[in-house]
Amino acid sequence: MIFFKVMVYNIFELLVESAISTLLETVNRIENALETNRRLEKEFEHHVLLAFKGAGKEKGFDCIPSSTHGFPDIICKHKESGLKFGVEVKTGKTWQTNGNSIFTQIGEQDLDEIIVLFCKTTKPIEISWKKYEDAVNSIAITHSPRYVIKMDTENDNTFLKKMNITYKEFKKMQVEEKMQLIKSYYLLKEKGGRQWWMSKDK
Repeated sequence: MIFFKVMVYNIFELLVESAISTLLETVNRIENALETNRRLEKEFEHHVLLAFKGAGKEKGFDCIPSSTHGFPDIICKHKESGLKFGVEVKTGKTWQTNGNSIFTQIGEQDLDEIIVLFCKTTKPIEISWKKYEDAVNSIAITHSPRYVIKMDTENDNTFLKKMNITYKEFKKMQVEEKMQLIKSYYLLKEKGGRQWWMSKDK
């Protein structure tokens, strides 16, 4: 079963590469969206969905927008096995942006893997992708803690690798467990320094 899952994921990787090739062929349309001040992320997400639908037909996948209108943006289901993969679409002027809340659960419970597909919008436009957990550089503390997506993060230098935990393990944690792990991360990062949100008695 594990071997079969790996085989299907390898096919999904080919799907992703095929979709990116299609997107790069339509890069002029993406650049036009920049110049006309349209909502680039939604425009790019539309092109990504079309590219994944087309590539999915060739690779045996059905690719549809997330029914939850949340995270991730696109769900690709392998027709034969039923295995599901998520695609989160991001854009930015650099390879870094904030991701979803660390407390997000809706829409991802039964996904076998999630990737982030990123369009760097400064010309020349570039498109890259990674497994979501390999792109999580750190955690941003805003009104709600969010993953920081950084596409050029080395795989052994991610937040999850530093804390010796997988994304699937982390998302199954209770809120208190997640916050404790993040506190440990920042204490390690700051070598004993405290963040404003850390209670002094912890």
